[in-house]
Formats: sequence, C-alpha cells, structure tokens
Amino acid sequence: MKLVKAYNSVSLVLRIVIGMVIGAALALLIPNAAVTAPGIGILGTLFVGALKAIAPLLVFVLIISALAQSKEKLGKQFGTVIVLYLVSTFLAAVIAVIASYLFPVTITLTEAVSDSAPESFAAIFTGLLNNIVSNPIGSIVSANYLGVLFWAIVLGFAFKGASDTTKKFLADASEAVTKAVRFSCSPPFPPAALPSLPSTASSCSSSSAACSLPPSSSTPS
Repeated sequence: MKLVKAYNSVSLVLRIVIGMVIGAALALLIPNAAVTAPGIGILGTLFVGALKAIAPLLVFVLIISALAQSKEKLGKQFGTVIVLYLVSTFLAAVIAVIASYLFPVTITLTEAVSDSAPESFAAIFTGLLNNIVSNPIGSIVSANYLGVLFWAIVLGFAFKGASDTTKKFLADASEAVTKAVRFSCSPPFPPAALPSLPSTASSCSSSSAACSLPPSSSTPS
C-alpha cells in the first residue's frame, strides 16, 4: 500500500513523461515489437480505447450539469472556454503534423472505402449541420463531438428550470463519470500503457505488415 500511495503522490505529468521515455527505449530495443512482442501493445490499446470510450460521455454529462446549475451570465466564461478550446485544438494539430514528419508511420491499408470527398462548400456545410443535429445517443457512441456539444448545451439550458433534486442528480452523475475517468488515468493504466505506444508505433513504421487499420476505416494501398 505504501508503494501505491507513493506512486499516486507523483505528478501524472511526470508519470506520463516517464512512460514516454520508457516507450522510446522499448522502440529502440525492440523495433519490431508488434511482431516479436505483441503483448507490449495490449496495455496501450486498452488505455486509449478506455479514454476514447468515456470521453464523449464525460463531455456530455459535464456540460449538462454545469449549464443546469449555473446562475450567473455565462458570456465571459463561455468566451474563455471557446478561446482555450480553439487554441488547444490548433496547437494539437500543429504538434500532430510536426510529429508525423519526425516519426513517419507506414500503414498497410486493406479495403476500399466507398465514401467520396465532398465536392462543394454546400456539401461540407450540409454534412456539418447533419452532424450537429444527429441523434444524441448515436453521437456519444460514435464520438461525434459536434452532436455531443449541441445536445448537451440544449439539455443543459432545458434543465436550468429543473428541481434541486434533479440538479443534484446531474451533479452526482458528472462526479461519477469524472471518477471513472480518473480511474482510467490512475495506475496501472497510463504509466504501464504509454511505453507500449511509441514502441508499437515504431514497429508499424519498420514493418509494413505489422499494422493495419480496421476494415471499416481502411483504403487500398
């Protein structure tokens, strides 16, 4: 128990950095990890899958709870949130592009995709609107964040006139989902999973047959 408490006392950021360093070392020591040591990637797959599964529900519940319990004007607060969201998204895109050039990955694509790229701005705008007003449950399942955000805001304002008991339930629900996220970000998941991510990515780039996308999202090579 003392070891676990000492481990939890370490900053999550520091644990993530340590995990990335170990992952880089594994990538150098086992360049074909996806072939020679497939068990290395399982923790990373579980970790990423858990976060991708819980993130849409977390966003949905937190926004509904926050809007339902808000009492003051939200103009300034929403402005700050939107600016932070846009800036962080832009920085994430820039970092992803830089990383893609620094650490290129070769992926073998197996099956064709029938969907074609939109041919006009009207088609793009129509698709955007359709994503916004899509089924809220389907948006959570498919991680369609435009739909998640839209329906969360609508329901959040709708719940502003609800009883204190209902608002308390929403607050408890948001706290429960938050605890679930904290659990997925607690040991042994991130530190044990992160080392497998760089090593698996390295094996994908060094062996074209080592990695492939799921059939539903793949295109012919």
